[in-house]
Amino acid sequence: MKAVLAAILAAYLIILVPGRKEKEQPIWKRGSFWLWSRMKKRGLLPWEWLTEKYFCQAAAALAAGCLLALAVQIMQEGGQEEAGVTALVRPEYGEGSTVRKLEYYWEDDNGEEQQEKISVQVDEQKYAPEQKEKLLEQAMQVVAQEYLGENISAEKVEHPLNLMEQAGEIPVNVSWTSSHPQYVDWSGALGEQIPPGGVCVQLQGTLELQGARKLFETTVTVYPEKLKEGENMERQVRQTLEMENEKEGEQLLLPAEVDGKRVNWRLPGQEPAKILLALTGISTLLFLWRGRQEEEKKQRLRKEQLLRDYPELLGKLTLLLGAGISMRRAMERIAADYERMREKNQTEVRCAYEEVRNTCREMEQGISERAAYERFGERCGLLPYRTFASLLVQNLQKGSQGMQQLLRQEAARAQQQRRDRARVLGEQASTRLLIPMILMLLVVFAILMIPAWLSFL
Repeated sequence: MKAVLAAILAAYLIILVPGRKEKEQPIWKRGSFWLWSRMKKRGLLPWEWLTEKYFCQAAAALAAGCLLALAVQIMQEGGQEEAGVTALVRPEYGEGSTVRKLEYYWEDDNGEEQQEKISVQVDEQKYAPEQKEKLLEQAMQVVAQEYLGENISAEKVEHPLNLMEQAGEIPVNVSWTSSHPQYVDWSGALGEQIPPGGVCVQLQGTLELQGARKLFETTVTVYPEKLKEGENMERQVRQTLEMENEKEGEQLLLPAEVDGKRVNWRLPGQEPAKILLALTGISTLLFLWRGRQEEEKKQRLRKEQLLRDYPELLGKLTLLLGAGISMRRAMERIAADYERMREKNQTEVRCAYEEVRNTCREMEQGISERAAYERFGERCGLLPYRTFASLLVQNLQKGSQGMQQLLRQEAARAQQQRRDRARVLGEQASTRLLIPMILMLLVVFAILMIPAWLSFL
């Protein structure tokens, strides 16, 4: 995981190098802003709503989370090296056995560090005689059910046997003997010299719990099977732990050497670095989701404002055209009036009038009047404005005759649509008021019924 975190941080640092040119941006934002601008220029952004603000915030959150997770991972590994475990405290009498999860690591013959996880059962200090007998009976049943391991039948053993050294969760030690240890040893491992036709082996398990014993006997037919890599080391570790678990004392001493190899033990950590990395991914997605939600909200409000201003815009154009002013001069007059009101803070930003002002500026910069009107309809993106743009283009092609009548009809239709929208919004508001009205009704019922009910008590 450290490699992944380091790779993400390295990528973030690399984009800071070309991002140095973006001097107008904050230092933390330069690299991600440079990446966002290049992706947008080449059309590689997956979503149109992904603006540079939310892209940079998400990138910064991802880099900060990875940096924190990497630091925690390094600190955790350093702390684990120092916090070695040498013993486990046994439970008090009557508390039952406990299972502790540990990690042990050692250097193999090649000098490479190997690490494994293991569950260690820690027995309680002492049991009463009747408790021992009961636990031994339970352990006998567990051994009878589990000793075959992955094998289906005792008549055909093709996999190592599960000759458990402890009967599952029951704190009973089990020691095994074999009539042919060269074929099946006390741990259940299959030997290398088993005849191809199979061989019968008698196994005897001695279940022991603080001096009390029971015997488990069975006969199996074994066939050749190679040991899997790492199984031998685990068996040796479990065997050594079993020997230590039989000893008296308040602590279970963990072996420092197994099969001639040094073994170090440590408690498995909770891996907070992975938790931080997960939280970083979630926060990054939340930044992107928030950006999308806000962008959708902006588009929705813009659409509503455009629809509200459409009848008013048509009405002004109709009046100006009726006064003998040309269409272009009427558009410029509307834009100039809007700019003057904006300078005096007499109105808020109105999207429709902003687009009219942009259209006038395009015509001043040399864009043809027809192209400017067509681009006006495309920028607004709504059907009424596309219809309005087509009327403006029609005015250029066929002249202004009948134009006022068309605008009046379009304005009347837009005004009717505005009233319809207002009616729909009113119905939606009344629907939303149903819940608080029902709650108020429940309160009234409670005020009336509770005193009446108490009067009968």
